[in-house]
Amino acid sequence: DVQDVGSLDSESLLEPEKAPAPWVHMRPCKFLSLGLAVLLLLVLFCVRVVNMPDQQMATPLQTTLAAPPLAVHFSTTASPATRWITPSPHSCQAVAGEASSCSLSKGPISIGGYRALHVLKAGALKPGWPVGEVEVTDCHTMKLHRQARAYLAETCGNGYSNHAYSAIDVRGKTIRYSVDLRSAGCGCIAAFYLVSMRQNTAPGACEGDFYCDANKVCGQACSEVDIMEANFRMWKTTLHKATDHTGSHSALFGRKYGPGSDCIDTGLPFEVAASVDIEGSQVLVTLSQRGCSAMALVEEPHLGESFRNGMTPVISYWFDPKPGSSRWFDGAMCRWYNPKRDCGASVILSNFSIE
Repeated sequence: DVQDVGSLDSESLLEPEKAPAPWVHMRPCKFLSLGLAVLLLLVLFCVRVVNMPDQQMATPLQTTLAAPPLAVHFSTTASPATRWITPSPHSCQAVAGEASSCSLSKGPISIGGYRALHVLKAGALKPGWPVGEVEVTDCHTMKLHRQARAYLAETCGNGYSNHAYSAIDVRGKTIRYSVDLRSAGCGCIAAFYLVSMRQNTAPGACEGDFYCDANKVCGQACSEVDIMEANFRMWKTTLHKATDHTGSHSALFGRKYGPGSDCIDTGLPFEVAASVDIEGSQVLVTLSQRGCSAMALVEEPHLGESFRNGMTPVISYWFDPKPGSSRWFDGAMCRWYNPKRDCGASVILSNFSIE
């Protein structure tokens, strides 16, 4: 269509940018033609949709709106309408699931930087001795009652096997945990240590649980790394070669460590960090609390192979009922012994990591 030039004044001819937009003067038939074209396109589109298979008719928007709501469950089976998330085989949920059908497992414990592990109750503390209870809560906290011992394991069953136990190479790494020893008086020993249980093929004399240590407590000898042997008066870190009863040790007690101490007050929980050098020949233990630290360094150049093969973490809390039998351990700080009275109901370890 052509604009009617006669209808424009002289000012509009001189300033064409102010002229009315061309579509203002479009003839009505132009709008009619456009309307018919749009209508024809809509008809063709509807015919195409009617002839499409049902599974192709939904648009992306319709598909999104029709999708069922997301449901999150921990399970190994799923219905077509539900999306399931299976827990990692190394997670607390997965280990707890295994523990429910394993009579030996007391539950899962999370080891930061590593994975969740089973806590297996020992068969016996010593041959003929009953073993105390172990409680695991929230996958982070372990409570050991008197005369208890427990092993950390990758798997579990309804019978002991050395192949189930963890064999962790901690060379170049630091083991960390928190501990509360306020209940462990003179004559009591709370321990966190490493032994070569995975490599021990003899069941031993403690209900066949394959336990071994440097003193052959259950009849079998192996390397032993005592990161912690402690009560609220004494701390010792000791490294033993197999059958080396005494070992090499370092002790903390007195002003730096004990009830009411200015540094590590054992009436309160404190942190433990045990660093193993890359060769597996020395262990540096650092205790920390309220901004103060106390250290124990021990060297033993003959443990490299045991560290390299991987060692099993063991946790225990025990006493010998015969008064004074632990003078080898805490005699420098304790004069009187009544372990049945002075050893409280339990000790607590928590927040483990290996990094």
